[in-house]
Amino acid sequence: MGAELLFALPVSKARVVAGVYLGRAGVLAGAMLLGFLPGALLTLWYVGVAGIGTYAATALAAVLTAWAMLGVAVLLSTVAAEKTHALGAALAVWLWVALLHDLVALGAVAGLDLGGRAVAAAVLLNPVDCFRVLALAQVDVVAGGFGSVLAAAGLSTPTVAGALVAWVAVPVGVAARLVRRRRL
Repeated sequence: MGAELLFALPVSKARVVAGVYLGRAGVLAGAMLLGFLPGALLTLWYVGVAGIGTYAATALAAVLTAWAMLGVAVLLSTVAAEKTHALGAALAVWLWVALLHDLVALGAVAGLDLGGRAVAAAVLLNPVDCFRVLALAQVDVVAGGFGSVLAAAGLSTPTVAGALVAWVAVPVGVAARLVRRRRL
């Protein structure tokens, strides 16, 4: 259904944005969890019930990260004048969060000898890094080096998960506010 038709319905524009987001988020979560199901079954088979919690936490963190990126995509599509602009912006954001942010953050932290707060800010300002931290927190091996860096930065699992929730809520909320002002 085209945006013009959706916005012609007797529903507020903000609700249309929220509904589009929730519908896509539901489909995305279902597809991802279906994809994680074979791994869960193998984990259950080889590790037992004890391994399911760790696996489920990683799967849920992946879904939450996908929801965060979907929120950013909804915001970009709201701001963009054309579909091609939204696609280009989405590709640029993906390039930034998947690769460039880490390079810049690591260079700044190492080169400028920044402390734990800079590490925490670098992690929380990137939803992909939030996922990495949540996934690595499930592995006991990282308790030494990586775990100590995160502990020094003051990052806990609830803090990082909360940042991912903010990465969902803020872009969708901003998109809902901006679409009210937009003339269609």
